[in-house]
Amino acid sequence: MVEQAIVELPVSSAEKFKATCDILTNEFQQDNPILDLIANNSLTIAHYHRLLNAIFHQVYIAGSTTLALAGSMVEPHRFAIREFLFHHAEEEQNHWKWIIQDLRNTGYTGNDPRCEYPPFVTEAYRSFAMHFSLKYPLESVAICYMLESLSSKLGVKYGMQAAIQLGLTKEQMSFFILHGELDKGHETEIFEALESAQLTGIQWATAEHAAKCTAYFYKEIYKYAAQL
Repeated sequence: MVEQAIVELPVSSAEKFKATCDILTNEFQQDNPILDLIANNSLTIAHYHRLLNAIFHQVYIAGSTTLALAGSMVEPHRFAIREFLFHHAEEEQNHWKWIIQDLRNTGYTGNDPRCEYPPFVTEAYRSFAMHFSLKYPLESVAICYMLESLSSKLGVKYGMQAAIQLGLTKEQMSFFILHGELDKGHETEIFEALESAQLTGIQWATAEHAAKCTAYFYKEIYKYAAQL
């Protein structure tokens, strides 16, 4: 009987998870159309606005909301990780305002993104994040770790290059540059929270899968933004 079969689920570890995330951060920079445009000095303000609009719904709906949701789903006795998730949700809750401000400060004349539905790629991302918060709240912390790693390691680097090309100030690219500066070292704090949760080998494998999904979906948003 199929339902009686014993299957072996993937297993991983904290060390393997961290190593995989480092690889994913490097791979995020490869064949990434937006980053390629920056490297080739071909980025336009239209690309920047399209990227902000695409990312907005991930930040507005799937940022602090999914962290708080995951915290509410964690078992009550795991008070440390619950506290971490709620605290981080509070920290992230206003970041969507940076995107609105960056759009307004750079001459964007389109509709306020709050009045628009997200593109399909962003819808896919936030659906994935919501699913993990509900079904795998502990492992969903991996999503946060992956995003913070990308922000802290790449946000300032590419944000500054883009700002120079577009003739913008740091304040006009606050979501990427100032956000990236604030996120420095956050991934260490998040990794320590994951380690303190004492995940099983199966849970570490699920966290690793979540990180891979995060990098994939987020890169798809960048690809979408490059298609003017």
